[in-house]
Amino acid sequence: MSAPPFTAEILRNARIQLRPKRVIAAIVICAAISFTAVAYFFYAPWAKSSRVGGQELLAWIFWVQVVILLIAGGIYCLQSVHREKELNTFDYQRVTRLTPLELALGKLLGPPSMMYFLVLCTMPIALVGAFLGGTDPARLLAAYGLVLLGVVAYYAFALFTSLFLPRGSSAGAVILFLVVIYITSGAWLRAGPGWLLGRTSPFWASELLSSSGVRDNPDIFFGLAISHGVVLVALYVTITAWFLLAVTRNMKRDPSNYEIYSPFQALGVILYLHVLMLGFFEWTETFYSMTTTSVTVPRNPGEAEATFLAVSFWLFLVLGLTLLRTRDRCRRLLREFGARAANWWAALWPAPYVVVGTLLIGAALIYMIRLRLKPTSGWSAGMAAFEISFFVLWLVRDLIFLQWANLRRSRRPLLSGALYLVAYYGCAMALFYATGAYAKPVRLAYTSVLFPSAVFRMDFNLWTGDPYPWFVAMLVLAAEAYVFVYLQRRTLRQILASAPGNDAASAPVTSM
Repeated sequence: MSAPPFTAEILRNARIQLRPKRVIAAIVICAAISFTAVAYFFYAPWAKSSRVGGQELLAWIFWVQVVILLIAGGIYCLQSVHREKELNTFDYQRVTRLTPLELALGKLLGPPSMMYFLVLCTMPIALVGAFLGGTDPARLLAAYGLVLLGVVAYYAFALFTSLFLPRGSSAGAVILFLVVIYITSGAWLRAGPGWLLGRTSPFWASELLSSSGVRDNPDIFFGLAISHGVVLVALYVTITAWFLLAVTRNMKRDPSNYEIYSPFQALGVILYLHVLMLGFFEWTETFYSMTTTSVTVPRNPGEAEATFLAVSFWLFLVLGLTLLRTRDRCRRLLREFGARAANWWAALWPAPYVVVGTLLIGAALIYMIRLRLKPTSGWSAGMAAFEISFFVLWLVRDLIFLQWANLRRSRRPLLSGALYLVAYYGCAMALFYATGAYAKPVRLAYTSVLFPSAVFRMDFNLWTGDPYPWFVAMLVLAAEAYVFVYLQRRTLRQILASAPGNDAASAPVTSM
């Protein structure tokens, strides 16, 4: 029975990493660490009983193993593709008979070979600690299984970063990787159960080895209490799948043609993140008094909606930015589809995917607010639907503007467009604060024409009292978006007219 094809890349990396001298040095270092740990936990004057010493030894060596696998192994994966590009050997690997998935799996599991060997060398001392400490074998196996799934998810993120990292120093990518580990480790959170993001690193698996058992409360996902370990397994598997999808999509492409996801795949990633946000959203607030008592009350529906949409805005903004097309991309579409790639529908790009995604998430948000908070006053589904529609138009206007700016002839067109947008919002904010427009609720509808975030300061009384200025503001916002749609269509037609021979205009119409 022959080995799977992706093992060829793993064996190549193993031969590079596990050279005899390095293997001998690793064995000597691990033996020294093991003997020192045994002396510290069992024979030092401050050593406790064998059972307590075994538990402390297992906890310490387990933490060291996670550091070795997660940080050191992740850095190796972070440099796997980037280093090949620097050595000009990556192009030879792209033309091999290995499929993109096989090559990605080889680069995902092969570079940390030395880290696997170091963990294997420290496993005997970990088993000694588990035996003397009376650790349940099932919990020990579950902890190591969770660590393996976790480090593979982080390796997938590191490989994803390595593939799209430009030539040059990788110090910034290493710092980013370490920051992600720090944020997800929960070290920056105060004691007690925190949001899921602070407890997603493999370091949490040490809780399974604690003598008192898992100390965290179960996670609440759409009202269901689920063990945090089960949640982590699901997260690790799905996140690894998303990163591998992006890597395999681009592994054998020319770097100049990299495209992280297709539009549908990018929309799927954003919807996946929103499902996580909705599922783990905290619908209650806990207030602590000077005594030991605490009071838990439902969140204000308007505040919950504004909080969710504030995070959603940045996610959909990232989606829109990843879908923006350059002039070269538009030229290829014009050669392929002719005049159809310069019609009104094409001028709406990238609005369709953003509109579909935001409307789906908005409908789900309204349903969850009505289900979990059951508001009786001060909030209405109609007002929420209007705010979400306003939110959609806001995103569409700005993204179409950035798409139009990215099609203009300029050295850095997208950067220039983003700077214009930042300057516009800065001036508008300064003007509104100087004139006191934000201080008077009656003027919010007019300020929202230029600064649409004002719609989230609208309360139920403003909505029920006089909603017509808000509808006028929405129409003006839609007119602003139409102006940029028109400008983008005109730019597309100019690109079409400047094509060599102008053959695109007479090309047969085919389906896009």
